[in-house]
Amino acid sequence: IKLRSAEQNTVTGNVCSYNYYHGILLDQASNKNIIGGNICYNNDLLASSTYDGIYIEDDCDYNLVHSNYCEANDRWGISIGIAANSCVGNWVKNNFLIGNGSGPFSDQGTGTILATIPIPLIQGTAFVSTAGEAWGWEISADTNFALGIGWLPLEVQQVVRIRVIGVALAAPGAGAYMRIQITGEGATFDEVFTTEPIDVVNHNNEEVNVAIDDVVNWVFDATDDADIGQLLGGDRLQIKVLHEGAGNGDAETNAIVDTIQVEFV
Repeated sequence: IKLRSAEQNTVTGNVCSYNYYHGILLDQASNKNIIGGNICYNNDLLASSTYDGIYIEDDCDYNLVHSNYCEANDRWGISIGIAANSCVGNWVKNNFLIGNGSGPFSDQGTGTILATIPIPLIQGTAFVSTAGEAWGWEISADTNFALGIGWLPLEVQQVVRIRVIGVALAAPGAGAYMRIQITGEGATFDEVFTTEPIDVVNHNNEEVNVAIDDVVNWVFDATDDADIGQLLGGDRLQIKVLHEGAGNGDAETNAIVDTIQVEFV
């Protein structure tokens, strides 16, 4: 099934299997469609590792992709790619993605909306709770940290990214970012707790030119550390947020950290 330059359609109740290409393709500014309740399996018959169960590309924005079953496709179960322009604001939720050649999901889009789970921050070195100020764990010196520990529910088929959120205590300066570091470990039952070690240094926040008291966020995914993409439902996860020094024109960590959030399919 291919939607090309098509808007506000519903594609549902189809079985797309044993195709040479994608099971379902949204292409060339196909926007605001609902793709739900379809079965896409064994697509990409030539085993080229090029085609997916469901593929969204080339400026296709604000589509809802939900409750599809994607199994044994040669590349990804669901993939959001870039052919000519980025795909913005697509919402992917409650899909069953199993046994696909490259994995459950690939996201090269912008602002893709996914299911989330918080990892509670349980300890740190300096908690700030001054009236009129942002509350949370201060990370502004080498000795500072904030520690979060949680458990990923069984519905997690793949962790797509980890997001750390806080409030800037200093402005990095014109054209500059604020750096931070995280370490962590993930493992399921009957595994050593360090089975999936995570260590990302010198990582910039997403926003440029933030001011004091602005909300900031840092996003980490499998391109930063492959073990992030290996985390699954049933894993115990611990994440430590650490201070990072200035470098390459970007500022040291000087922020309140209050939230760790895992985004997943």
